[in-house]
Amino acid sequence: MKKRHKYGQNLRQNTNAVTLTAIAISAGIMLRIAFFMFYSKSGDIYCDEAMTVLNARAIANNGTDIMGNAYPIYFATWLYGGQSGFATYIMAAFIKIFGFGLEITRLPILIFSVLGLCAFAGCAKLIMQNERQVFFATALAALSPHFIYQSAWTLDCAFFPQLFIIGLYFLLKAYKNRSKLCYAAAMIFFALCLYSYIAAFLIVPVFLVIFFISGMAQKRIKFGETVLSVIVITLAALPIIAFGFVQTGLIGEFSIFGFTASKMQDYNRASSFNFEGGTKGFLMNIAYNIIYEAIHFFMPDTVIYRNAFGATLADAASKNGALQILYNITTPNDSISAFDFGHALSGILLLAGFITIIIKRKKLNKDFRHTVFALTATLAIFAVFVKLRSYTLYRFSAFYWLFYLVGAVAAAGLYDSIKANKKIKNTAAALLLACSVALSFYIYNDVFTANSNFFGNSFIAALETAEKADGSTVIFNDTADEKGSNEREAVYIYYAKYDDKTELTPLEDLLKTRGTISDFNAENAKAEQIGAKLGYETYRDGEALNADSYIFTDETLNEATAKEIPGYEYCDFGYYNVLIKK
Repeated sequence: MKKRHKYGQNLRQNTNAVTLTAIAISAGIMLRIAFFMFYSKSGDIYCDEAMTVLNARAIANNGTDIMGNAYPIYFATWLYGGQSGFATYIMAAFIKIFGFGLEITRLPILIFSVLGLCAFAGCAKLIMQNERQVFFATALAALSPHFIYQSAWTLDCAFFPQLFIIGLYFLLKAYKNRSKLCYAAAMIFFALCLYSYIAAFLIVPVFLVIFFISGMAQKRIKFGETVLSVIVITLAALPIIAFGFVQTGLIGEFSIFGFTASKMQDYNRASSFNFEGGTKGFLMNIAYNIIYEAIHFFMPDTVIYRNAFGATLADAASKNGALQILYNITTPNDSISAFDFGHALSGILLLAGFITIIIKRKKLNKDFRHTVFALTATLAIFAVFVKLRSYTLYRFSAFYWLFYLVGAVAAAGLYDSIKANKKIKNTAAALLLACSVALSFYIYNDVFTANSNFFGNSFIAALETAEKADGSTVIFNDTADEKGSNEREAVYIYYAKYDDKTELTPLEDLLKTRGTISDFNAENAKAEQIGAKLGYETYRDGEALNADSYIFTDETLNEATAKEIPGYEYCDFGYYNVLIKK
């Protein structure tokens, strides 16, 4: 009788947990859709998104990228860096089917964000110990500040974590059910990861090698299944692998089924790795990563702490060299990195979860241990080779799924250990999850700022206003040594004037003469015409202004000075501002 009562009680608890998991998934989907709609009306456009849109529109309309390359396997955007083919081609397909609109180009990332959340819930269901752990893992992922924010607009590499978790779901299904079809599906999605972000070339192979070797060692994966997986992923990834061979000089440029692989002469991502500075620099970068990870991953929301205590922290740091280094490490800029994998409680749960897994590892599900080990080992290897900086936290977003799995172990354990009425515990858990959503929107409204040259709305509004004014010339003020700013502005010009028939200096030429790879600086800056009405000049304090309109940044001409310039009307558009001749 007691056994029957206990069985019934466990069944009810599992049913309740399954229901809560379904609610968490639904809430996560609704939050993503709601933020997508909100951002479509009130958001900005990031420089990398503007570049991806340019290439997608060009591919949809002409079959070439914005620089004239026919159906490239990988896009040589910014010249020294590139952008993923997956994001560009899926965006181009949506433009071809539905027509152009910024919301149309953003629909694919919203769809994949929803699919990624569902796939993660499936992964948790397959490997976690009980339904309560599944619920907490799903809830943490559903309310993820990073993934909610990143579902509203297209950072090209944002598809990677979604493709990765879908691939992992099929891999775990194959692993548990001995399904060759699932192994093949998993490898196709892992191959697509390689087309979605260049960092996947390190993360995906390392993870799969660790997962398969440890799986074969446990006699859970057969050799034939491994061979099948290697064949499928190799065939699916062959074009992008061959593209890599072109870059290293192992093979020449080629075209296959209309897609082309060309040598990227200016490509250079050495600064993204830890190898700069010889052995000493390598070790220093690794130490930096370890310190940053320990602080940032276990204490997220450093951007909120800086916003609240920034002046005090900066003052203390200025008086101590070690504190200054620590302050720099733990202070992300107000960009896309402001949206973390979770908030302060998530960091505590992550730390507690890792400790719990170490202490109680023998009691945990074997498949869970296997998956967490493979992901954690991959993260450790990735952190050794790739720089972790405050402005590139999205490079680690594929590992956020790991954090939710680990944090859920601690959350479920904490829930079970609290001896209180279930209604009280459930209410407290619901309030904490609601606080997570509230904190995310607080960051968006009060901490995060799009008021920089990384975002284009300010520049585009200034350009449109300047062009509408009567006159024949619009002059952009050179930003001197800010070559990164120059190349972003060039992309915004092309983005804003894509539908115009105006002849502009080719974007590739602008990037080569004024961008990061150029020798452009304040000393050799000179007046330059880039379109019939558009040109560049360097303004110096006190110089007479003659053109019909000028576009400045807050940093090159402040509002007080601008309003004192005779004969011009001042218009404020945030980061960029306009002077229009009266």
